[in-house]
Amino acid sequence: MAENNADSFDPKTWLDAKPPTSSSKGSGDEPGFDPRSWVGQDEDAVDSPETPAKDARLKWGVAIGALGAVMLGGFFFWSSDTEQANAASSAETMAGGASATAPETREAPARTFAGKQQLTTVDGYRGLVQTLIDMRVPADEAGVLGRETIAALDSADKEMQIEIWLAEGEDGQETQFMAASLPSGASVELTRRADGSFDRRDVFAEIRTEIRRVEGEMGETDFYSAAVVAGMPDSLVTPFVKIFSYDFSFADEVDAGDRFIALWQEDVTEDGETVEGSLRLLYARMVTEKGDREYFSFAPPGAVEAQWFDTSGQANVRSLMRTPVDGARVSSQFGFRNHPIRQRRILHGGVDFAAPTGTPIYASGDATVDFRAPAGGAGNMVRLAHGDGMITRYLHLSKFRDDLTVGQQVRQGEVIGYVGSTGASTGPHLHYEIIINGEKVDPLTFETTKVEPLVGEGLTMFRQQRALLGEKLD
Repeated sequence: MAENNADSFDPKTWLDAKPPTSSSKGSGDEPGFDPRSWVGQDEDAVDSPETPAKDARLKWGVAIGALGAVMLGGFFFWSSDTEQANAASSAETMAGGASATAPETREAPARTFAGKQQLTTVDGYRGLVQTLIDMRVPADEAGVLGRETIAALDSADKEMQIEIWLAEGEDGQETQFMAASLPSGASVELTRRADGSFDRRDVFAEIRTEIRRVEGEMGETDFYSAAVVAGMPDSLVTPFVKIFSYDFSFADEVDAGDRFIALWQEDVTEDGETVEGSLRLLYARMVTEKGDREYFSFAPPGAVEAQWFDTSGQANVRSLMRTPVDGARVSSQFGFRNHPIRQRRILHGGVDFAAPTGTPIYASGDATVDFRAPAGGAGNMVRLAHGDGMITRYLHLSKFRDDLTVGQQVRQGEVIGYVGSTGASTGPHLHYEIIINGEKVDPLTFETTKVEPLVGEGLTMFRQQRALLGEKLD
C-alpha cells in the first residue's frame, strides 16, 4: 500500500494514520474502494466510545467532506474553463473562422396579430383601396395603406396577393397588419403602431434573367398547338406569328414538316417561378417550302420599342401585312370562282380568312380611315387609304372598334374591328382586299415595299447584339 501522501490523487492516502486492520467481513493490507472498509468496520459494526475506530470514522468523514468540496470546486473550475473556451471559439467564428457544425435552421412560427386574418387578390392601387373599404376599413386608412403599398412595390396597376389582419375599432375595422406581394416575390409589410400610424418594411425580390430556347416541327394540327407542345409559352405564340406576318400566311403557307425556332428571355424568382409579364422574344425563325426567314429583336438608337431585323439588318416590316387577322385559315383565295350566293362565276377580288366571330382585325399598314359603315352585301366595312393610290378594305365585320372614326389616323397592326358574318356571307370570316390605283390585286402575292435597313451606328450595334445572341443558338 502506498504511503500517505497529501499530494496524491488517491483519497485513501490523505489520512494521517492507517485504519485498523480488523474487520468482521474480512481483512487485507490494501483497503477496498468501499469507504466503510477504509476504517475496518462494515455497516453493522458497533464501536464503543472508547475505541479508536470512532476517531478514525470522524477523520474519514472530514476527509470525505473535503473530497466532495474539492470535486465540486473542480466541477465549477472545469465549467468556467469550458465556457471561456466556448466563448473564445465563438469569438473566433464571428471574426471569420468557420464553424465545424452548421447551425440548425428552423422555420419561423406563423405570424399572428389581433383580429382575424384574410387573404385575397387585388388589381393595383384602386383594387386594393376598394377591397379595404369593402372590408369596412375607414377610407382614410385604406388610402394610406394603398399609397404606402404602391410606393414600395411601384405597382399601381399590377395584381397583388394581400394578407391582412383586421380587428374591430371605433370607426370600423382597424388594420393590425397587411402584407402585399407581387408575382416577382417583391413584397411590403405594414404593421400598425400604437399611435395608429404604420411601420413599413420593404422586401426586395432576388430576380435573375434567363434565356430559353425551343425548336419544333409543324404536325397536322395548327401552329399554336405545335408551338405549345414544343415548349413555347402560349403568350409568345401570337407575337411569334406576327413577326412573319409580312412573309408567310400561317393559314395556308405553313405546313406539316416546317420547322420553327424561338429564343426568349424571362425573369425568374428565387423559387424558380417566372415573373408575370417578363417574357420577351429575342429571336424567331421559320423554315418552310417557301423559304427560310430568321429575325432578331433590336431597338435602334432613338427607338422607343424593339423591332425585328434579318441577319443583314433589313427590317421585317413592309408597307402592308400579309394577314391582318391572327389564327385564321384561308377559306377562299383571290381569283375567279363560282360565287356561293350569286351562283355565277365572278372575280373574287380578295382573300377570305375564316376565323371565329369577334377575332380582332388589324390595319395592314399605316393609313387614314376613309370609310366606316354598313355597306350592303359587304356588311360592316372599313376602308383605309395608305397613300400613293393604295387602298385596303375589310368586309363582313361583326362590329367596329368603338372609337374608330372616319379621318382618323391608324398605325399598322392597330385593331380596327372584329370578324363577323354581316352582309352577303355564309359564315364568320374576313374578306380582305388590296386595291392599287383602282385595280384589285392578290393580297397573298402582292410584293409590299420594305422599309430602310439599318446603317451606320445602328447597324454596328445590331451586329454586336446579333453575335452575342448567336452564341445561344449554337
